[in-house]
Amino acid sequence: MKIGCRAHDYGKHPAQELALILHNAGYQAAQVAVPKAIEGINDYQHISPEQLETLRSGFSAHQVEISVLGCYQDLSDPDAEKRAAAVQNVCRVLGWQHLAGGHCVGSETSYLHLDAEERAARREWMFDSILRIVEAAAKTDAIFAVEPVYWHPLDSLEVVQQLIDHVADPEHLHFIFDPANVLENHNIPHQAKLWNDWLSLIGSRVDAIHIKDFTYGSTGTDDTYGPCPLGKGCIQYDAISKWLHQQNRDIPLLREEVILSCAAEDIAFMSAL
Repeated sequence: MKIGCRAHDYGKHPAQELALILHNAGYQAAQVAVPKAIEGINDYQHISPEQLETLRSGFSAHQVEISVLGCYQDLSDPDAEKRAAAVQNVCRVLGWQHLAGGHCVGSETSYLHLDAEERAARREWMFDSILRIVEAAAKTDAIFAVEPVYWHPLDSLEVVQQLIDHVADPEHLHFIFDPANVLENHNIPHQAKLWNDWLSLIGSRVDAIHIKDFTYGSTGTDDTYGPCPLGKGCIQYDAISKWLHQQNRDIPLLREEVILSCAAEDIAFMSAL
């Protein structure tokens, strides 16, 4: 395992300075959304080869792996023009994944909290977007890692299987697994089975696991979601830990929603998984 975090949780800095901050905090890996994390870069359209080399060399110098280049876009937007722009952004990052030293390029499939009807309506657009993205990834031997989220079109094991069948490219379509993002309230008591089911389906293609924890308010609704230190909320990591120990590769565990005041304790929690 490699212990990492979402880089911009530590602010926006020059690449080498950010890598040093992460290294000194105890991380060996990071998810880097370049416009959010790297000073001097504000979008995906205006990044020079020199900036990419500075990013790669800066993180390499401080032994921080760029596990994921984050390019989170709405890949299921009903507006065809906006959807095409989203696909283009992801493809643009895939084109410089290797130059930047990234291991994959990651995205979810929407920005919005969608109901079941809205998710179903957007699904074919999502399938088409991801197919186009993976075709682009194959041209440069890059990797696209998509993140399932239960309130997005890629919301369930069944839909993920449909996507796998639709794209049919295990080399270039991988996954980011975020347990919190597939855990609905009714499954909180059944997490061991849920994690085993997810990892049985996508585990061989998981390029990173997002690690976070949360509590619900007394109403038990999404509106009362509250990030908390690892091990203090409702996520049960035992089954995931067991699975990790069965793997023969270093899978990055990336802390999201870093709480700076307890970052060291959270790193210790992840290291013990």
